[in-house]
Amino acid sequence: MAKSAKYVETIRGMRYNGRMNIRAYEEKDNAAIERICRDTVTDERLKENLDAVTLLYADFYVETEPQNIFVAANDKDECVGYVLCAHSAAAFEENWKNGYLKKIRKK
Repeated sequence: MAKSAKYVETIRGMRYNGRMNIRAYEEKDNAAIERICRDTVTDERLKENLDAVTLLYADFYVETEPQNIFVAANDKDECVGYVLCAHSAAAFEENWKNGYLKKIRKK
């Protein structure tokens, strides 16, 4: 079974009666988002630098658009999944090129 499939099984075990609450991101969710992001990477090349994985797929949104992050929380209000999005594709592209791409290249 692929690592990501095993992770899904772990999430299922955390559902507590199968109910999830979708809510806005809170700062306390950051560690869980990073863990989920790292644990579910499937590209072998990216597994060699997990800091780059979070830079590529999570940190940008957490740092610049936290209001556009939604998490799935179990009945203990623990983040077990997330959706990240940008308010504007044009602003995302501009911020990505002029800020985050430089950070990634340093990694």
